[in-house]
Amino acid sequence: MALVNILIVTYSIVAAIIGAGFASGQEMLLYFVTFNKYGILGIVITTFIFMLFIYAVLSLCVKARLNEYEDFIGIFKSSLASRIIKIITLAFSFAVYSAMISASGEILFNSFGLPRSIGTLLCTVFSVLLLSVCGDKVFTFNAMLGIILVLLITFSTMYMLFYREFHTFSGETIPAVNSALIYSGYNLVSLAPVLVMLSKRLKSQADTIAVSISAGVVSFIIMSLTFWLISIYANKINLGELPMLTLAKRQNTTFAGIYTFVLSSAIITTLISSGGGLFDALKIKSNPLKLSLLSAVAYFVAGFGFSNLINTLYRICGIVGLFVCILIIFNSLRYKKKF
Repeated sequence: MALVNILIVTYSIVAAIIGAGFASGQEMLLYFVTFNKYGILGIVITTFIFMLFIYAVLSLCVKARLNEYEDFIGIFKSSLASRIIKIITLAFSFAVYSAMISASGEILFNSFGLPRSIGTLLCTVFSVLLLSVCGDKVFTFNAMLGIILVLLITFSTMYMLFYREFHTFSGETIPAVNSALIYSGYNLVSLAPVLVMLSKRLKSQADTIAVSISAGVVSFIIMSLTFWLISIYANKINLGELPMLTLAKRQNTTFAGIYTFVLSSAIITTLISSGGGLFDALKIKSNPLKLSLLSAVAYFVAGFGFSNLINTLYRICGIVGLFVCILIIFNSLRYKKKF
């Protein structure tokens, strides 16, 4: 049973990280491929920060038996600091939730020609129904979908790499490191409520270590494969809003259909993670009206466009989020010593 829970938590975390931004290749293109060979350094730094953050949060939650996000942010001595951290975390979760809704419109437009506004509306309604009806059981489903996603993304990138062409790498180290830090910042802050919620499945410090390492290794593998593939085609062809789907379409119609499923699944997993964490922290999961109103706001935010949200809003969130992540890691490790 312990192994099952470790797998569920590990792949729930990976599912939260593999949103449409990652699976589409847009995040990889903007935050890593831009810096060519130094993007690999960024991936290594990102993986280390991911593992440290996941361990710090889960370790404290398991040891102190903190199952509510409100209790978790209580580790900050200042009530003002706790409120600020909560506001920032929930704002980031909302940003990710909105970006996934936006991504759905982009996918439906690219694959079926459906107007983006209609696609985002359908996804908004779907997410409200999914999160309000399924309850906590949705996270087990999310973990299973996470495993499928990892396997399909790994297979897809390796398949497309078979048709690779090599080019010269060049770049600068410092900007690549800065970009990796920003990427880590916006990903991890919105992950905090999810980690607190998942921690109830773990029983020991050994479990938290196993989850941290497993999630880090899986993330590193799929990030490296995706980086390798997109690096080959960057600046050679127009990769569009959804680079990985663009490359999949270059193979054949069947493969494009498979990767459309991958992207759709990635949206669902992140909607469950970011939306579930957000609504759980706000305590509105059992209130369909409030859940619908907040999702309606996310629908309008999604109208700014998927790549615009990732390139602009995510960067702002990443800079602020990095400092919040450092505070959370530091306070989690320090507070754990009291138990």
